Amino acid sequence: MEIEKNDPDQRESWLEWLPVFMKRGLRPIDSFVVHGPHQYPADRMWGEAECEYYARWSFQVKFLTSQCYSIRDIKRVHIYDTETNERFPILKANRLPKEWSQEIKDARRELAALRRST
Repeated sequence: MEIEKNDPDQRESWLEWLPVFMKRGLRPIDSFVVHGPHQYPADRMWGEAECEYYARWSFQVKFLTSQCYSIRDIKRVHIYDTETNERFPILKANRLPKEWSQEIKDARRELAALRRST
């Protein structure tokens, strides 16, 4: 499934995944693709995205999760540079641009509000 930034029907999914990328210094460019799970429990979800790295340059990345129980079960995500297979680690909050830390907080607040309204 392709998750697009500006699609109102996919806003919840976008907000769930955005912090996963941003905590690694990455920001998806407009959309990303997530595959699986089709049956539960599934082995994992996986996907690919083009991401800005600290808004300086872009990388094609691939990612996968640990075992999951639903499409909303996003945990233990590993993100890799597609070309070099180098893993992007989770960064400490003080290594992220201040506005990114705020954007992560805003995304979590908006996600909570969306979930309360449904």
